[in-house]
Amino acid sequence: MPKLVTVVLAAAALVAAGCGGGGGGSSKTTSVNTRGYSTSGPRLSRAEFRTKLQAIVQGDLNAAKDKLATGGPSNPDAGTAAAEMFRAAANKIAALNPPPELQQANKTLVNTLSAFADQLDKLVKATKDKDKAALQEVTRALPALQQQLVAAQDSIKQAVGGG
Repeated sequence: MPKLVTVVLAAAALVAAGCGGGGGGSSKTTSVNTRGYSTSGPRLSRAEFRTKLQAIVQGDLNAAKDKLATGGPSNPDAGTAAAEMFRAAANKIAALNPPPELQQANKTLVNTLSAFADQLDKLVKATKDKDKAALQEVTRALPALQQQLVAAQDSIKQAVGGG
């Protein structure tokens, strides 16, 4: 589970660091994100998006990371709880209505966090089943998730002027 904890820490750090300041006013729009949730209401400015995203990172994602840290072979149920917490955070992020230049990065972040939660579920199952092949499969999936998080971070930084 150490590699998963590293990915979680990286996810939280990347998201928090990737959201720079920046203005831009709000305009009323409706959009549908990759998770299929319809977001309506005012489109968030860069600064509003950054503030809301950082609140989710600092609250929900850090709580999920902390829950995950209590897991392991002796407490796989903590992994299950953490996976649900990551999904809930991804759903909150999916519901945000970011400025157009941040929509793709937001989608990438949501999809990556959801994929991470899926991998975490697989890890818990493999741990409970003592399935070494499944454990290796999860470990192989982690670098791609890290790359996707970096891509989302880079997109967010670029869209808000470098951080």
